[in-house]
Amino acid sequence: MKKKWYLLAAGSLLAMMLAAGCQDDQDPAPPEDNNMEEEVPNDETPPAEEETEDDMEQDMEEDMQEDEGKMEDEMQKDEKQMEEDMKNDMK
Repeated sequence: MKKKWYLLAAGSLLAMMLAAGCQDDQDPAPPEDNNMEEEVPNDETPPAEEETEDDMEQDMEEDMQEDEGKMEDEMQKDEKQMEEDMKNDMK
């Protein structure tokens, strides 16, 4: 019976300490930041150039031509390597 009183008192004391500790908040809440968009100055950011469809098509064609040239070079190197390998195998 005596242990119940000790447990009840200890539990009550612990609950009061927890409640008192939660109420002791000395840090103020951070201010709300409603003006996020207004803080960024628009004058410093240069306007982005709009790329037209013709420019994009031209860029794609140039890239494709470069890729074709690289592929042809690689194919020629591969063919030469295969010929050399065949010659070495016949020896």
